[in-house]
Amino acid sequence: MQVLALALDTSVPLLERLRFLAITARNLDEFFAKRVGGLKRQEAAGVTNLLGKRRAYRWTPTRQLQLVAQCVGTFVERQTDTLMDDVLPALRDAGVHLYNYYELEPEVWPHQRTSACPLPDLSP
Repeated sequence: MQVLALALDTSVPLLERLRFLAITARNLDEFFAKRVGGLKRQEAAGVTNLLGKRRAYRWTPTRQLQLVAQCVGTFVERQTDTLMDDVLPALRDAGVHLYNYYELEPEVWPHQRTSACPLPDLSP
């Protein structure tokens, strides 16, 4: 939430805000891969409680997944709204435009490929 708060802060420089949004997306991906994935495996295995019967509260993996869905929904909504309604329009106003590769005119493509099966110019 602290990194998202920095992305929401209009006093932070625009490209820094974009970077903070990218960090929140990466952190969320990691959270789902590790924590939510573990909860899903526990749920599939029929685990009801790892804390033992001594604890006053016991959240099953299913209950934890419900709570995660509620919180993450709000988080992603704020993240998306900030990007689409604030950061990207401000970048556009500053002369920075983001295009899908296929929105570009062929004459501005980095180069023309001659093979029948083109490869991307950039890969992850």
